[in-house]
Amino acid sequence: MFLEFTSRFANLKDFQELLDHDKLTESYIHSPKNNSSVCSYFDLVCQEYHLSNEKILSNKIWKLWQDDIRRIISTQFMSEAWKQSARTRYSHLVKFVEYIDGMTIDY
Repeated sequence: MFLEFTSRFANLKDFQELLDHDKLTESYIHSPKNNSSVCSYFDLVCQEYHLSNEKILSNKIWKLWQDDIRRIISTQFMSEAWKQSARTRYSHLVKFVEYIDGMTIDY
């Protein structure tokens, strides 16, 4: 499972481009490409979150990933993207929204 999700993360090409060009330190600018990149990342985190809650994903792997998730979500770009566009997409998943809200920062 670890390899599967690591592979899925590596396949988020547009999101990887944001990381590679250090764009996460910048302000979020809403665009179809940025929105797609952000939502792809949050979709992956949402899947991981639910697998962890259902005890399908081991606590050891989940704890390992959480440091990176926190580091990424607390950036200016991702915090703003979450609040401006992605959060409403997950509004039906109350616990997940609370989890992500707990990591975002007001810039």
